Amino acid sequence: MSTNVSLSVKQSRLLQAILAGHSILTSAKIAGVSEQTAHRWLKEEPFSSALKQAKDELFDAALDELKADLGDPIAALRKHIAADVEPTAASQMAAIKMWIDTALQAQKIEQLEQELAELKQALQANDAYGQH
Repeated sequence: MSTNVSLSVKQSRLLQAILAGHSILTSAKIAGVSEQTAHRWLKEEPFSSALKQAKDELFDAALDELKADLGDPIAALRKHIAADVEPTAASQMAAIKMWIDTALQAQKIEQLEQELAELKQALQANDAYGQH
């Protein structure tokens, strides 16, 4: 995770614990801070930006892995489609379908997130223009 913000050691520990899937309470204990401090940091900069950036990077990495692994399911799907007999690997086909559907949905989500970010920037620019 390459964050462009400077966090304290305890903030970095909290961030890593949250990213590992721990609750806020458990993450706070791991970081050596109170739950109240953890909740405060979640609302404040630079921690909130660092957490968002780290989550985005994790999502992007998972999406890249999903995209990279599409070759085998697609090859298996082509094999079954071209078969002269009825495929007997129903569970394999269901898994392939789920894999492809998941990849397509992830791609759509990525596109929507990009569009949302662009809209937010446009709104912020519009707000800044309107204040002058």
